[in-house]
Amino acid sequence: MESMGKKAEKAEPCRIEWKVCHVCGRNGRNKVYKVKEMMYGTQEEFEYFSCEHCKCMQIDQVPEDMGKYYANNYYSLKERKPHVCEGEMKREGRVLDVGCGTGEWLLQWAEKGYGDLYGCDPFIEKDIHYGDRVYIKKCEISGVEGKYDFIRFADSFEHMANPLETLQCVKDLMAQDGMCDINMPVFPNAAWDAFGINWYQLDAPRHVILHSGESMKYLCEKCGLKIDGIVYNSNEYQFAVSYFYEKGYCYEEVKKQINDCCSRNTDWLEEFRECAIQCNELGYGDHALFHIVHA
Repeated sequence: MESMGKKAEKAEPCRIEWKVCHVCGRNGRNKVYKVKEMMYGTQEEFEYFSCEHCKCMQIDQVPEDMGKYYANNYYSLKERKPHVCEGEMKREGRVLDVGCGTGEWLLQWAEKGYGDLYGCDPFIEKDIHYGDRVYIKKCEISGVEGKYDFIRFADSFEHMANPLETLQCVKDLMAQDGMCDINMPVFPNAAWDAFGINWYQLDAPRHVILHSGESMKYLCEKCGLKIDGIVYNSNEYQFAVSYFYEKGYCYEEVKKQINDCCSRNTDWLEEFRECAIQCNELGYGDHALFHIVHA
């Protein structure tokens, strides 16, 4: 990992500018970076900066038309077959999956027999119903009504340019004894230290804010919520994918490169995997689950 850190010094050009943080609102002399779009390999550049106060990383200007960056059958928006579940429905509280796409996770829970499953996503084509168990609305969380016992963000919160308003909605929608789980990439982390602007979870411009523990604590306190626990759950791909991004491969090409490396050496990912375990133990992995409840 030390040698990867030396590479990052070259891969991390930045300048210092006064910028107002979109999260905490404080002005600071923040480091500004140019980050390339790599999922589709367009190489389009976007400016990101890290807040010296709340420590998060964020895009400077959100593109006006974000929809085009979720094109080409974006993974969470893939069309799914019409779905009808049979048998008695389990009702153990209402569930809301925010940024659920076409509802893969909700469908998995419906298959297990659960009902009262709801989702929302602004990038689906239209509202979706799967039988009488899953209901997905084409909207932001601000367009959702009712009370929910469990609210879930699975790699979606980092896509939201209005995190304070989003958590205020969570506060209003969450039942008094309910819980919200936010699973997402976090900053800073060891993969950033090693690969700088080639850290693949930057995912410009789709990931508009890469939150830190400090920025999440700030937002929750502003909304009358609190963090009840954090579980770091990063994996080896924070290093493996970033390694190939540094070499200029786009995401689809990276998957082939990793498969080729593993076919030649079945232990190729092992060092990265061991590093990820250590990073999680130290609270310095690039991905974490935040358990959030009412304060």
